[in-house]
Amino acid sequence: MEKKEKKRILPMPESIHEAAQRAACRRVLARFIDAGGPDQTDDESRTPLHYACAASRHGVVRFLLERGGNPNLADMSGWTPLHLACLLGKKTTAALLVSAGAHPMARNLMGDTPADLTENQLIKKMLERAAGRPDARNGSSPTRGAFGAGQTDARAGC
Repeated sequence: MEKKEKKRILPMPESIHEAAQRAACRRVLARFIDAGGPDQTDDESRTPLHYACAASRHGVVRFLLERGGNPNLADMSGWTPLHLACLLGKKTTAALLVSAGAHPMARNLMGDTPADLTENQLIKKMLERAAGRPDARNGSSPTRGAFGAGQTDARAGC
């Protein structure tokens, strides 16, 4: 007689930040976004993009960006989601953020840019190219580009 495998049911996330970190299904994330937008901050000014980047949840990062998440919001320490992706060496996540308009030259409160935080040479080259964009040099917010049209390319710049 075969033993039936029990499905483990996880409790519903209590916040959009927890949902982003745990890679909750899109329907759950969408409910949180519909209730308060994709850029809700916690007590340290971290957004769901910060949590998704820290947990290496590429699909969640893509979903949040497609739903209007701002890749340039910094937490209380001045860290943007791109800083986290670069520190962790996550090329795909960094590329998603850069293609969505993340500023490659943003400095945290310690004065570090995302490139200062990575040892990955491919990420450094991608950030170098992105820093040469007109919108990166003057600090203005770029348009959402391909994300606004529903197209995403995680290889952009790599």
